[in-house]
Amino acid sequence: MMKKILCLMFMGLLLSLSFSVGPEAITFPADVRSLALSGAGVGGNSSIDVNPATVTGLSQVKGVEFSHNRWFSDISGVNIRYSEFWKLPIIFELSNWESGDIGQWGNVPQDDPIGTISLHWVSAGITTGLVKNDWHFGLRLKGHFGRMVIESVKGVTADIGLQKKLMKNLTLGAVVKNLGTFSSDLLSITPPISYATGIQFTEPVTGVSLLADIVNEKYHGSFIRAGAEKSFNNITFLSGTVFSSTKQQFSFGTEYSIGQWEFGYGIAFHQNSLLGTPQFFTIGRKFK
Repeated sequence: MMKKILCLMFMGLLLSLSFSVGPEAITFPADVRSLALSGAGVGGNSSIDVNPATVTGLSQVKGVEFSHNRWFSDISGVNIRYSEFWKLPIIFELSNWESGDIGQWGNVPQDDPIGTISLHWVSAGITTGLVKNDWHFGLRLKGHFGRMVIESVKGVTADIGLQKKLMKNLTLGAVVKNLGTFSSDLLSITPPISYATGIQFTEPVTGVSLLADIVNEKYHGSFIRAGAEKSFNNITFLSGTVFSSTKQQFSFGTEYSIGQWEFGYGIAFHQNSLLGTPQFFTIGRKFK
């Protein structure tokens, strides 16, 4: 009887993990800046993860960036980006998330697994944008493929964002994320659509940029994200938090550049330490 109970508990855990690395994976941050700010910065120079309109600030140089990411529950991943400036700024990216190896049991309860399986989620995307009459527009298109237990999931999503500088030190932004569709033979899946609007205010004396967003997500309702950043020559410090009835998070990080090289580190703290501590490392290189 105990072995049967353990098998049922294992299947529950397996299904839980499969959905964690499933469509919800498209909401995971993919770079240090978005993690360190807790996703805040719809109106600021945050990340294309937060608002694709920030791609319009891309300088006219090529660049490549590699990020090694560890999320909750031992979920880990990598994200690779290549930036280019043709007639418009453009970023290509590829990301992969996985839960690692999980023991697989057969129909008959036993002490040892008969093998292991891995749960994967892969996304490939392209982001571009333009500036028109001082309005910054951005579009991010992504294709997704996931393997969840014995089921495959495919989908496409789009993020649409805009920003507008209202005053010298004040910028307004808005974004709609995860518009799209998913297909699966056995599962009924809808994208985790979210809407957000936010501002960035740069304090003129200290130069600290303050960020505040109002977010509405399909599965988590409405909540507030806030963040701050301050740059000193070639180093930037970042911090962020989430104000929500279902989630409390605080994060911070730093970005450092030396010559054409860029490095970053971000970490986030959650109210449930048993889920682990997300940490991201980034290294990048610019090319003239």
